[in-house]
Amino acid sequence: MKPVYVKKTKAELTHFVCILDDDNEKLSAEVKFDNDIKKVAPKAFMNASGIHKVFFGDKLKTIKTESFKDCENLKVFCCGEVKDKFDFPIAGVQIPYLGTRKSKFTIESFAFSKCKNLNTVILPDCDELVIEKDAFDGCSSLRTVVCFAEKIDFTGNPFESCPDTLTFVGKKKSLLERFARENGYRFIDE
Repeated sequence: MKPVYVKKTKAELTHFVCILDDDNEKLSAEVKFDNDIKKVAPKAFMNASGIHKVFFGDKLKTIKTESFKDCENLKVFCCGEVKDKFDFPIAGVQIPYLGTRKSKFTIESFAFSKCKNLNTVILPDCDELVIEKDAFDGCSSLRTVVCFAEKIDFTGNPFESCPDTLTFVGKKKSLLERFARENGYRFIDE
């Protein structure tokens, strides 16, 4: 199985096309992208209903505006190098430990807008996580966000339209824990 996509430069994914199996038949499933991608362009995955799970390597730094807008079947987004796994305390889900630290990771406005089935977002370990307002607008099924960033810079509440049952997983006494508690979300430390 291989993803078919277009890259403007070696580091920027500009447009996702589809997933093909070994016989060049289209599939709907899990997609893992090359580790050299640093940026997902605006609208690169817009309306890509064939993807359910997306995995990027540890070099991804930016998800541009509306990159995943209207990906109605997307359930899991994961970014980072998987080095080990630990058990997540809710429903026995296993979450990868993301080992390679980045300096900054950015998710722009409406990046995941209207991904109504998105339920798990695993963000890379980084010094600073920037998420702009409305980045997760309309993500009515989002229930878990995993993030171990040292510093967070959120424009307003980027999770404002997500369910009240949203749970954040991160470092105890972190800025993420403070954000979660101040906005009435559940927080679980690693």
